[in-house]
Amino acid sequence: MDVSGLIAIRDSLVAPAGVTHYVHDIFGNVIAETAGGGATGATGTVREYIWLYETEIAPTMGSRTTVDRPLAVVDAVNTGSPATWWVHVDHLNRPVKMTNSTKAAVWTAVWQPWGAAQSITGSATLNTRFPGQWFQVEAGLHYNWHRHYDPTLGRYTQPDPLGFVDGPSVYGYVRGAPGQFVDPEGLFVINPVTVTITRVVVTAVAKEILRQIITNSQPSSSSPSSSSDSKKKGVEEWNKKPPPEPGRYSCRYVMYFNEDDCEKGACPPFVTGRGWSATLPGAMSQARQEAQSKIPPGCKHQHHGQMWCRYGSNPPFNVRQ
Repeated sequence: MDVSGLIAIRDSLVAPAGVTHYVHDIFGNVIAETAGGGATGATGTVREYIWLYETEIAPTMGSRTTVDRPLAVVDAVNTGSPATWWVHVDHLNRPVKMTNSTKAAVWTAVWQPWGAAQSITGSATLNTRFPGQWFQVEAGLHYNWHRHYDPTLGRYTQPDPLGFVDGPSVYGYVRGAPGQFVDPEGLFVINPVTVTITRVVVTAVAKEILRQIITNSQPSSSSPSSSSDSKKKGVEEWNKKPPPEPGRYSCRYVMYFNEDDCEKGACPPFVTGRGWSATLPGAMSQARQEAQSKIPPGCKHQHHGQMWCRYGSNPPFNVRQ
């Protein structure tokens, strides 16, 4: 595992045997495999993965959930004849087929409801499963960043490190609805009715700028409690990163509330929380709990959240909510 808890090295006697190093992007997606040992591999990169970031899954229950979509696989990169295979996905952005340049299928999968393979055919291989999951042939489990998932049981093999954040079971997967919800990090379900902060804050700021242009007026000076100042402050708070904490994780969580409720005085513009721990889940949980403790009654289900974390003085990374 690397410092973020992502799988970094595979040393296996099970085919394909040998040592494989995995290279990830900042969102935890595998983007390359190297072979032959070492971070770059004695034989260099052997396979690359191309992703389309934050694409919406199908509108189940009016969903606007966005998860990263596997777009293509480039195999045999270290040879004179690499092959590009295009990945076709289902409504959850889970791969179901790969085709080559002649549109012929080289890999086809049929999945059972909880993610177990009903059948996989073709000459190619692909280990991505439900969003955020990676099949490990040695154990027959799906690696889901912070936990392992058993598709034959429809449950995780370890308890949720954040506790009871997704209902009464710390082993349950996506609240028992694998055809509707996703859990890319093995921590909590991505809410299907979540609206991203860009659609809330940026749209509101754009409306204000447009209003100023139409009325041909300059932005008026306003008190710190005005709506425009609150939006500006909200954007600043959203982008703040946690300070470095030597030898441990630090996280900063911010919740930005529905604009209409804020203007009615029912909710504050935003609340923040910070957390520190030797583990990433511990720091995230502490930051989230501190922020939630500041929410007035009636606002708990009307917020949009974002988590920034870092280890020591390493660059901050975003943990999407």
